[in-house]
Amino acid sequence: MRLNACLASLCLLLAGAANTFPACITYEPDTANFPNPERGFYIRDLSANALRAARKEGITLVRKYYILEPYCDTDVLPQPVFDGINHDATILREAGAKLIPRFAYNFGACKTPPLERILKHIEQIAPVLRSNSDIVAFIEAGFIGRWGEWHFFSCKDTNDVSNSEARKAVLFKLLDAVPDRMVAMRYNFHKREIFGDVPLGPDSAFNESYQARTGAHNDCIGYDAIDRGTYQGERPIEWQKTYLSQDNRYVPQGGESCGVSSYSECEKAMEDLKRMHWDVLNSAFHKGVIQQWKSGGCFDTIAKSLGYRLVMTRAELPDAVKAGGSFTGTINLMNVGWGKIYNRRDCELVFRNAETKQEFAVKLTNDPRRWCMEAAAAVEVSAPIPAATPAGTYAVFLNLPDPAASLRNRPEYSIRLANKDVWEDATGYNALLHKVRIASAH
Repeated sequence: MRLNACLASLCLLLAGAANTFPACITYEPDTANFPNPERGFYIRDLSANALRAARKEGITLVRKYYILEPYCDTDVLPQPVFDGINHDATILREAGAKLIPRFAYNFGACKTPPLERILKHIEQIAPVLRSNSDIVAFIEAGFIGRWGEWHFFSCKDTNDVSNSEARKAVLFKLLDAVPDRMVAMRYNFHKREIFGDVPLGPDSAFNESYQARTGAHNDCIGYDAIDRGTYQGERPIEWQKTYLSQDNRYVPQGGESCGVSSYSECEKAMEDLKRMHWDVLNSAFHKGVIQQWKSGGCFDTIAKSLGYRLVMTRAELPDAVKAGGSFTGTINLMNVGWGKIYNRRDCELVFRNAETKQEFAVKLTNDPRRWCMEAAAAVEVSAPIPAATPAGTYAVFLNLPDPAASLRNRPEYSIRLANKDVWEDATGYNALLHKVRIASAH
């Protein structure tokens, strides 16, 4: 309350400064756990009932293994493989959820086909992935090694896919298969052997390069000091964590726990999840770790903190504009989540006539992915008001819809801000709690 009072005083000062921002609004944070797209805990049950139950718990993601073991010895994948992916996509769209797919030739065994066959399989899978990329959050690299985890621990027969050139070929083939999505790798040293030791930064992020589209997944967080081999290679563990802490500000970080230890206790686990900017995490494995977090009192905090969590603090917005002019102001936000928005996201202001309820939307040039580079952001917005806009008083909303045409009008796929009294379930809009008077252009 003291902070809100201070912000209100600041707003009054701003309002009096040459009448530049005649209206200043402060916002109250919402501490509830609610669903948001492409972040949070995920489940592995891709059924309509499970997805409905998961959304009530704030979960909107499914990770699924697509096991290709029956096709290790054939170059051609059968139609049921593609039909299965299409079927899953239909269920996900109906439920308002998204998928993290991983393709693997085994579930803990050693068998992996030759590199040439893997690349042929990816080529065949690419069309169905592209046609369903709207419901894909990101892809786990898969295909190579046990569980598709890119390792061959205790395996003798590695064919020709355990070397760096094979790993590079598979990664690049996957990135080409779905050019509008990112691919997460199991080990950071595999990414570094391809792209070098310099992590992504503001100038290299989101430029559509292979490096900018390659993220991470850690399938054994909290197991021991090296997360059961996650941190390996010549670089010290601390160096690798520093690398990931920087790189993961711009690419997805996901995974799961795999065993109870002192490293998986609440304090240490949350420290690591926050430092490495985790976005998604298995809600059911390891069961002992999940119970450890629940009994330790940190499970709910982890659930709310994974990925992005955007909170408006205040906005300075005009209370009157003329049709044909521009609605220009500043919205101040904080990202109190541990992760980030990693996929493209539309951004628009919606104006709703207070009397007629007619709406019009103005798409903004802002890139919401870049709001999360720092903990706080002052987002400058500028929306040209069409000259033909009828005069009247309009409520103003911020809308952050999915850019896919199939999803952009689905509120389940729009980003909800963590503020009280702003979210509209029916539309997916975030009210700016502000009205503007639009005067006729004539």
